[in-house]
Amino acid sequence: MPVPRSLVLGVGRLRLDSSFTVALARFHDARLERAVVRVMDRLSRRTALTLSPTPVSDSAAHLVITAAAAGQAIQTETENESYTLD
Repeated sequence: MPVPRSLVLGVGRLRLDSSFTVALARFHDARLERAVVRVMDRLSRRTALTLSPTPVSDSAAHLVITAAAAGQAIQTETENESYTLD
């Protein structure tokens, strides 16, 4: 599994409870939506919380994923997977 080139920890917390939701901003496609459903399903099983797997509107979400464009059909090491905190 790839690891980030660098990681900077910030302050704050991301509360994970039964009201936790995810939104997709800017670009989203079926591939990204399936990834959110998989993550939320895994979180539900590991935490025993009832989480909604369906992305919500970004104004109501606890976590907003902003993608600039679709990923490569077959991922390579040159694909930009940078993450930022807004």
